[in-house]
Amino acid sequence: MKAESPKKGPDVLCVGLAVWDLNYTITAHPKTDEKIRANNLSGCGGGPASNAAVQIVKLNGAAVFAGRVGNDGMGELIAQDLRNKGVNTAGLCWTHEPSAVATILVKPDGSRTVIAPPPSRPI
Repeated sequence: MKAESPKKGPDVLCVGLAVWDLNYTITAHPKTDEKIRANNLSGCGGGPASNAAVQIVKLNGAAVFAGRVGNDGMGELIAQDLRNKGVNTAGLCWTHEPSAVATILVKPDGSRTVIAPPPSRPI
């Protein structure tokens, strides 16, 4: 009789928000009606549930993400980022609403200001 191989890790279903974060590195917080230039711009996946799924995979677990993404370029970017990080995206719900994008202003001391999208409707 063949012994079962040990399971890779826990199977976890993460349900909730997936966002694409636009991270702007700035030297100081802008004043009212002031236009400033960022030192750097980077993008990455964000959102509590999708970030949890990525961390579960990093801890050698198996995670499935379920949540809404728009049927647009940002939705494709979010989905591909999750797949590249080993998250199962079988639970994605593709909608005609735009994908969620957050803007993060990061100051030199590491503090940040987050401009988050409005909450999405339930799946």
